[in-house]
Amino acid sequence: MSDVEALALGACVWIGVLLAMPVSRWLAVPLVCLALVLRRPRWLLGASVIAGSAFGAAADDSYRILKAQTFDGIVTAVGLADDSAFGSRIEVRLPDGQRVLMSVGRSAGTVGSVRAGQPLSVSGSIGPIEAAPWHRSRHLVGRLTARRVQPVGTPPLLWRVVGGAQSLVDRGAGGFDDGRAALYRGLVTGDDRDQRAGQRAVFRAVGLSHLLAVSGQNVAFVLVLSHLLVRFVPRRGRVAAVLGVLAVFALVTQLEPSVLRATVTAGIGYWAVVTGRARSGVGLLGLAVGILLVIDPFLARSIGFQLSVAASLGILTLGPALANRMPGPPVVGCAMAVTIAAQLSVSPLLLGTFGSVPTASVPANLLAGWAAGATMMWGMSIGLLAGFVGGDLGAVLQTPAAGLLWWIEMIATTVYSLRLPTLSPAGAVAAAALVVFCAVVWSFGRAVMAVGAAIVAVTVAVPSSLSVSDVDGAGIVVAGDQVVVIVPSDATARLVEDLVDGRVRKIDLIVALGGGRQVSDVVRELRYAAEVGAVLGPPQHRIVGASRVLHDTVVPTDAGLLVVTVESEHRLGVHIES
Repeated sequence: MSDVEALALGACVWIGVLLAMPVSRWLAVPLVCLALVLRRPRWLLGASVIAGSAFGAAADDSYRILKAQTFDGIVTAVGLADDSAFGSRIEVRLPDGQRVLMSVGRSAGTVGSVRAGQPLSVSGSIGPIEAAPWHRSRHLVGRLTARRVQPVGTPPLLWRVVGGAQSLVDRGAGGFDDGRAALYRGLVTGDDRDQRAGQRAVFRAVGLSHLLAVSGQNVAFVLVLSHLLVRFVPRRGRVAAVLGVLAVFALVTQLEPSVLRATVTAGIGYWAVVTGRARSGVGLLGLAVGILLVIDPFLARSIGFQLSVAASLGILTLGPALANRMPGPPVVGCAMAVTIAAQLSVSPLLLGTFGSVPTASVPANLLAGWAAGATMMWGMSIGLLAGFVGGDLGAVLQTPAAGLLWWIEMIATTVYSLRLPTLSPAGAVAAAALVVFCAVVWSFGRAVMAVGAAIVAVTVAVPSSLSVSDVDGAGIVVAGDQVVVIVPSDATARLVEDLVDGRVRKIDLIVALGGGRQVSDVVRELRYAAEVGAVLGPPQHRIVGASRVLHDTVVPTDAGLLVVTVESEHRLGVHIES
C-alpha cells in the first residue's frame, strides 16, 4: 500500500464514521479482510468507508444517557479531580463500565489527591447529563452527585506506575511559582487543572494554547528516550519495551487526542523501522488515524484530534517544500517551515471554530516552540529525577527548566502586548494560497513580500463587542477612549476570556462590586492579561492592590459619569449618568 493509499484509507474511515450508516460490523470486517487478501486498493477504500460507518453507528447506538437513580457502590477514577471553591469534579467509571461525571461537595469527602485507577466507595444519586459534544467525546453518560466518597483499596500495578510518574512531575514543579508550575505540569503530563484564566486566554490569543497541554512532540521525545534506554535489548524485546513505554506515557497524559494520534503513529513507525518495513510519515499518519477512529469513533468530532491531524499532515506535506526555500541556517529554516506549515494547515479549522486566525501565532511559535520542546524533554528525564530527590538539590536540577518556563511566558505576554491583528477568512485564504504558491514556484524573498502585502491588505482587527449598554445592572465594560471594567460579585474566568477575545489590552479602571476571593482571583487574572490602572473595591475586600471605596464616588468617563455607591461593607453598586 502506497503512502497516498494509506492516507486515503484513514480519510475513508473518517468519512464512514461521520456517516454512521447502520451497517453490521460482522459484514464490514470481512469486507476489509477480503480486500486486503486480494490486494485491491479500491475495494479496500470502499470497505473502509463501510467499516467506519459500522463502528460509528455502533458507537452512536451504545451512547445512552442514564436516567435518574440512586447509587451505592464502588467506582473507579479515570482521571484527575478538578477542584473549585464549591467542591470537586472527577470522571469515574461505574461497575458496568459506563462513565459519569462525579461532583463531590466539601462535606462529602475529598478527591483532590485521587489518581486514575483508584477505587472509590460512593453513595449518591445519578442523573442525566447533557448530550453535548464534549460529554460525548469523553463518553460521559450521566452525572453522579456524591453524598459520601471514600478511597478503598489500591489501584492496579499499571495505574500505580502512572500515578507515581505524575507524582514525580508534581514534586519536580514544587520550586516554581504557581503559574509556572501549572505551565510545567501542562507541558510534561497534560495536567492543566491549575492553569490560570489569564494565562489560558493570553496563550490562546497568540496561538500558543497547544503549549498548555501535552502534544505529539512529547511522544517524539519519549520515543527517543526509550529507544536510547533499550538499545542493548534484543530486537524482539526492544519493540515490546518501547511500545510499553509509549502506552504508559499515553495513560500518564490522560489519553489526550493528540497524544493518542502520535502514540499510535510512533508505535507503528517504530515497529516498521525495527522490522525493516519502514514507511514515510504520511502513510503512518493515515494508518494511525484509521486505527484510532475504529477504536474510538467519537474522536472524529473532537476538535483537538482534528487540529492534531491537520497540523501533522501540513508538516509532513507542505513542510519540506517550505524548508527548502527558507533562508539562513537549516535549523532556523526548518523551524520556520514547520511552524508556517502547521499554522496554515490548522487555519481552516480555526476559522470555522473561532472565526479568525491570530497572525501572532507564527512569531510566537517560532520563538517559544523550541523552549516548550526542551521543557518537555527536561521534565521527562532530569525533571523526574528532581522530583525523586526533592529539596534544594531538586530545585537546582530544575534551574534550566525554570529559565525555559520564564522564556515561554515572556514570549507569550510580549507578543500579546504587540496587539498584532487577526486574519479574516479572506485574509487567511489569500495568505495560505500565496505561501503554497511561493513554496512551489517563487523564491523566499518574493514570498515574504507577497504574504506581507496580503496580510496588510485583508487583515482586519477583531472589534470589541463590549459596549456601554452592558454596564447598568450587572456591568462588564464601558468602552470609549477609556476602558472601565465592572467586575460583578459572581464573576468567573469567562470575563477574562471575553476581554482578551475583545482585544482589550489596557484597562483604565476596574470597579469590583464584590470583595471576596472569587472576585480577587478575577482581578488578578485581569492584571495578567492587560495593563491595569486603578482598582476600586468595597470597604471590606480581599483584593490585592485595590483601593477601598468608603463613600459614594463619581468617576468621569467618556461615556458619562460613573457613579459608584457603597451598598454594604462587602458590596458596591454602579450606574452611569449621561
